[in-house]
Amino acid sequence: MLIGGFAVLGYLALQKHLWAFAVGLTVYGLDGLTFLAARNGIGLGFHVFVLVMVFKGLQAARQLDAGRA
Repeated sequence: MLIGGFAVLGYLALQKHLWAFAVGLTVYGLDGLTFLAARNGIGLGFHVFVLVMVFKGLQAARQLDAGRA
């Protein structure tokens, strides 16, 4: 169910809904806290990498949106 939720957020992000990026970042960041609590460095590192990439996607989407205005 969680994976399906991320898939829906990804689809919405592709449809230029910037809020979907923010929700995805928040939920995925909270999920990453489980790896921090478990002291799982590989899982935590992967989560940090994905969070950085999604944040860069949000920045790019904002620039595209600003270019249209």
